Amino acid sequence: SHDLRGPLATIRGLINLMKLQPSMDEMMNLVNMIDTHAIKMDDRLFGLHYLSESGRGEMSAGDLNSYVLESTLRSTLEENHPIDDIHFHFSTANSVYKGINEEFVTSLVNNILLYLLALPKSEINSISISLAAGSNGIRVIIDSKGFIGSYQLMKAIRQKAPLYSNAVTYLQLIHYYAAQKIAHKIKASIQVNFINDDEQNITVVVPITED
Repeated sequence: SHDLRGPLATIRGLINLMKLQPSMDEMMNLVNMIDTHAIKMDDRLFGLHYLSESGRGEMSAGDLNSYVLESTLRSTLEENHPIDDIHFHFSTANSVYKGINEEFVTSLVNNILLYLLALPKSEINSISISLAAGSNGIRVIIDSKGFIGSYQLMKAIRQKAPLYSNAVTYLQLIHYYAAQKIAHKIKASIQVNFINDDEQNITVVVPITED
């Protein structure tokens, strides 16, 4: 509530100051400040809307086609970053994984990719994604290099606060929180290991969906 109402309270205060300002220069400074806080509030509301829409739909067993997943991830990469700047590698043990919901798993992994792409980058960047079958599900391993995570980001990811509270406080992690929400729905787990500032290992374990 504080994070959402803070920009609004600032905007209202600035408007009251504008009413008392005869100087056009001061007026324009206040207008610019209002615009900054309005953008901040709009970003937070958009983030909450994105998170609320993530993972919607009915659960079904279905099957995961790994080629569909790879195609979706490559399209996301091309749409959000110059493709030549990132070395992307995708590998899979099977072409189809039975009992794994394609829609939700694709959305989950895609949101993790978007989370990585939103981070500051070094000169050399790579993302490697591999899929393998386990005894009762699949394991997705995502290794990234060159995507820089700050101390604040690492702290936020380790924090166990309610999902929507985290989403408002750490808006830059909205795609990671969307992945978390989807994982909770399909009873999957996400483990993030920061090897160093610009290297992460992310493991997603997805159980087979029962009919």
